[in-house]
Amino acid sequence: MQDELIAGDSLNFLTTTPGYSAADGWVLTFRLIPRTAGNSVIDITAVAEGDDHRTSVAAAVTGTWAADSYSWAGWVDKAGEQYTVQTGQIVVKPNPRTVAAGADLRSLPRKTLDDLLAARSVWASTQGRTRRYKIGDREREFASAAELNAEISFWQGQLAEELAAERLAAGRPSLNRLHVRFTRPR
Repeated sequence: MQDELIAGDSLNFLTTTPGYSAADGWVLTFRLIPRTAGNSVIDITAVAEGDDHRTSVAAAVTGTWAADSYSWAGWVDKAGEQYTVQTGQIVVKPNPRTVAAGADLRSLPRKTLDDLLAARSVWASTQGRTRRYKIGDREREFASAAELNAEISFWQGQLAEELAAERLAAGRPSLNRLHVRFTRPR
């Protein structure tokens, strides 16, 4: 299963489960468990495709899925025997084709960093007299500028990792790569 899916996009992949062939009657099921209380668990049953298992979910169905981070597990079942064969994480992102105007589609690292930078601006303009900030849906109080800067540094790193992963997923080279050429001295 992939790491990310945009709600409203089709989900379609083939899974090979050595020792648990679909042709032998094993059935593969995936369960997505949302991290946010109140969002629904999602069950997906794969269909046999030779020895492998084909998981296919229509765009109209994934369009109903809540944007959230999900833990998932895949297991095979045959005649009452069950074995977990895969586990992982997937992020279902909001559907940009149906999201309402004004929706904030920034990632958690981007939102948090933007809020922290705004908090640092207020800190600087009030010479540190304003220490309590609302960052996202949480409130935070910083004891010092160094503490605020450390938090900013952490989230800058998280955002850099996210952007690097997006570059690699898009087939673009990493910005962290250093190219060196060695030549013989003359």
